[in-house]
Amino acid sequence: MKKYNTPTAIMLTIALIIGVITIPTTTATQHDFTVNTDNATIIGFGGKQWVAIGYDSVGDDTPGDTLTLLLATGQTYGTSSFRTGQSSQFNNSTQHTDNWWYADNPSDMTNWDRPNEYRGSTLQQQMDVIADGLPAKENALIIPRELSDVSVENTRLWSLSSGEAQNVNNILREFSTWWWLRSPGGYRNTAASVYDGGNVRVSGSRVGYGAFGGVRPALQLNLESVIFTSDNTATDGKSAAIVDNGFAELTTSDNIKFTMSDDSLELAGVTLTNLDEDTVTFDYNGATPNKLLSAVIMRDDEAVYYAKLVEDTDENGTGVELTLPDNYNSATDTVQVFVEEANGVNQTDFASEFVELGEPCDYGLHKHGEQTDWTVAVYCDDCGAKVFAEKPPIEVDIVRDKVQIRNNTNGFFSTKGYCLTDGENKWALPVVVVRSRSAVVIDGRKRIRIDLVGVDELWLVEVWD
Repeated sequence: MKKYNTPTAIMLTIALIIGVITIPTTTATQHDFTVNTDNATIIGFGGKQWVAIGYDSVGDDTPGDTLTLLLATGQTYGTSSFRTGQSSQFNNSTQHTDNWWYADNPSDMTNWDRPNEYRGSTLQQQMDVIADGLPAKENALIIPRELSDVSVENTRLWSLSSGEAQNVNNILREFSTWWWLRSPGGYRNTAASVYDGGNVRVSGSRVGYGAFGGVRPALQLNLESVIFTSDNTATDGKSAAIVDNGFAELTTSDNIKFTMSDDSLELAGVTLTNLDEDTVTFDYNGATPNKLLSAVIMRDDEAVYYAKLVEDTDENGTGVELTLPDNYNSATDTVQVFVEEANGVNQTDFASEFVELGEPCDYGLHKHGEQTDWTVAVYCDDCGAKVFAEKPPIEVDIVRDKVQIRNNTNGFFSTKGYCLTDGENKWALPVVVVRSRSAVVIDGRKRIRIDLVGVDELWLVEVWD
């Protein structure tokens, strides 16, 4: 695994200057992260909340698409001494000049020369314990770091140095208790710390003697797999969606969580089977079993609505229903279905690749049946859903610059929102297919004749809301 030797103090200084950074994610959406300011973005991750203190796409040998996060105030991993003291010399410990004894480094490390060394300390071991306790999939999203200043390699969670801490916004440095930094203090038995009001104490606190400071980790989170973001609360965002209860709006806030792509989750395909006004019915196949089947409405590359559809997936399923939002717009929106692991507040969710539902007949592109002079069969050959109550022949005519459609009994149907496409171009206008190789569209009071080259018996007609 590649090691990153990152001058984080420089990175944080740059983040402090730029403040708000827009970080585009790879699949679906982007979010404006507020970085290293009083109201910095909070990220739910690993069961805790973390504050954004840096965006390390700058500097040499620094991974891009990565956030640097610090455990947020109000969260806790408990307290610890910097290096645990021992009361007896019979513990194979190294003696300090003032006759206090400190625990040795783990057996796989060379022993310490000074008790305020971070490497091998009780504090550093606590960071490893916390990292090991994170869910495996979230753990895999952390980019290991090399802390060259304290000779620690490939560490997933780490304490800030005194220099890094001084470059963090003062409000963000405040914590529920005073907390340890990894830098040595002004004496061989003290380590740097942060005290009341977020003040950095470079001279430090004693590493033993029963001094228990807060354990406040930092980490670097890889953003390359982010699909979309949502509110990280128990009442909004994805938490507001309930199976069989329709789409919930995905609003933005400064407290968010990520939905990340996961290759171990699969959904092979979806097939639309029926459309009843705004209620769409579909089947799915090739799903990872015992997961959640979900959907989002994508609008201009952003997830704007989210729905939970099936609580416990089978490999193949039938008759899944969803009701489109009132403001669904086929010009800008698509329905994307996926299998996911939804893990709740302060945890990352994981999802399969999106599978587009295919646009429902009343909302998207489908092939429609045979046509003759001035008539068109307005029903869907692909899914069998009827656009109108009766199948062809349905006659089409233009009366006073308006399109009229009627069936055999001369019953009239609304022509609201028709659109014509020749497979490459689309005309978002009231439209009627006419004659053998052409169409007439009505744009206001202007008639436009369009030649459809290469079209034989099947017309491509798009019906817009």
